Amino acid sequence: HMYVTINTDSHGPCEVFVQMGKVGGCASAQLEAIARLSSLALRSSIRIEAIIRQLKGIRCQSPMWHKGKMITSCGDAVGQALENFLSMHANNELKDIHIVSDTDIPKQSEMPKTKVATCPDCGSSIEHLEGCLKCPSCGWSKC
Repeated sequence: HMYVTINTDSHGPCEVFVQMGKVGGCASAQLEAIARLSSLALRSSIRIEAIIRQLKGIRCQSPMWHKGKMITSCGDAVGQALENFLSMHANNELKDIHIVSDTDIPKQSEMPKTKVATCPDCGSSIEHLEGCLKCPSCGWSKC
């Protein structure tokens, strides 16, 4: 789970808090840094659209899917949450929101085959199967 909270004041969005489930270490530290810098930018009158442009599309080696959308990194997830905030408040009625990215792992029988990237060996599409990235063409696997 990743929880993104965006708080507002009379001028608009002013704070971003990000909490990641049971993960610690570098991942949590990097998310805290992204949230702190996003909050500082918002309080410094940087437009939220500029923050979204900087965060969306950042890629890591393990993309995820959430509600049919690919999330390419933790930074991308925060950028998407900020973009969702904008679309939810298109009528200028700003209020605090809490976005929960539910990434619970379903039972193996319920887990869909999802194409997530291309194979580094042969370039074919790889799939997320049984908790691993696998290439059906050449047999490459990353668990």
